[in-house]
Amino acid sequence: MPDFIKFIVLGIPVLGIIIFVHELGHFIAARMVGVRVHVFSLGFGRRLFGVRRGHTDYRVALLPLGGYVKMAGDNIEEELEGEPYEFLSKSWWQRVIIAVAGPGANFVMAIVCGILMFAFGFQYPLQPNAVGPVDSGSVADSLGLRQGEEIVSIAGEPTANWREVVVTLSEHADEPDAVAVALTSEVGRREIEIPASAIEPLLSTLVPDVPAIIGSLTVGLPAYAEGLQKGDRILAVDGAVIRAWSDLRTNIIDRGGETITLLIEREGRRFERELVPVEQAGEGLIGIRSVSYGTYVRHFGIGESVQLGVTYSLEMCRSFVTGLIGLFGKPAEIGDNLVGPIGLVKMSAEEAGRGRTDLLNWLIFVSIALMVMNLLPIPVLDGGHVLNAVIEAIRGRPLGQRELGIIWRAGAVFLIALMVFVSAKDIFREFHRSRADRQTAPAESVTDAPIESESGE
Repeated sequence: MPDFIKFIVLGIPVLGIIIFVHELGHFIAARMVGVRVHVFSLGFGRRLFGVRRGHTDYRVALLPLGGYVKMAGDNIEEELEGEPYEFLSKSWWQRVIIAVAGPGANFVMAIVCGILMFAFGFQYPLQPNAVGPVDSGSVADSLGLRQGEEIVSIAGEPTANWREVVVTLSEHADEPDAVAVALTSEVGRREIEIPASAIEPLLSTLVPDVPAIIGSLTVGLPAYAEGLQKGDRILAVDGAVIRAWSDLRTNIIDRGGETITLLIEREGRRFERELVPVEQAGEGLIGIRSVSYGTYVRHFGIGESVQLGVTYSLEMCRSFVTGLIGLFGKPAEIGDNLVGPIGLVKMSAEEAGRGRTDLLNWLIFVSIALMVMNLLPIPVLDGGHVLNAVIEAIRGRPLGQRELGIIWRAGAVFLIALMVFVSAKDIFREFHRSRADRQTAPAESVTDAPIESESGE
């Protein structure tokens, strides 16, 4: 599916669902405490179509990258009538309920998506049944295993993928006798015996032979921004040979914030690309995934799905807040980690196209991100309304309309400037990626220039 079609057909509806849930939370809470709602809008700008029911205009607007609920008396810049159905006429705690209802609805959505992710069956990626890099002196080396050999059976039981290799070997770890393992390679078939005592230490170090070929990229992250493409093979990181995907991860995971140089093979030629991995949850990431070898689905019962879904959502919330706090401690990196509406829609389209588990996981992440960001104590945001209401509760009287007007105008200017900035960053990322792709200059023929690692391997 072309990127533009994915953007329209997949990206906008996915982001629209999250925004709809957020605004629905505000709407329901406002109606519950008796606040009149004039507009419930998906999108900004000119009204395209909709329906009017009672005092409310339910509409879809021209720009689909957002949405809002317009309540009576919620704008301090307007002349307030002091009617009991106005937002600012309500008590401070009622306004808090309305303000937190939007983020709260997103949190509920995250939990529901988490439960569904496990209840529908969690999709785990499959990996090939071939032996990955074998280090000299390792358990695998002492047993005679070699990179690239396929483990086709264990104790006579066929093994078609890496999961079956791990599960079947684990089942024989407590047996007294050695287990027979059949291997195939270009030179033929052979069989070795693995003592039961060696199975556990073997599995702790053995990795599958997944080639360092890019299967997909995450929009906005360094690999995408620097023009890397699906199908590119990464041959080296800062001169260190990459034998398999596991080597690639090892050479990047501790390099967050550092400049690295990748040697890349594309269509029989090589070129280099410099990029800086971003640091997320203490790990360096460049935003790539390996080639897919299929998936297997593990189903969970309702009770277990509820427990796992709630736990997963809470852990993602904790991780996001921790990451956000850490980002505030590195102000120079904030701009590089911000994604605007265009980027979010494009990322939503990519995740929606990867499958059910990836889509639900993305819905959880964006719902939590929207919840946390809206609760920041910035005027105009939900957190700003909460802060204003709490100040009123402490003072025993509301801030003056003139004071609130100044604060709210400052908040609006800040948010408009932020939206312009992140939207410009989205556009710049796409421009930079396009330019990086056009400027890719193949350095040399693959066959003419063998590479060596820093250690000479």
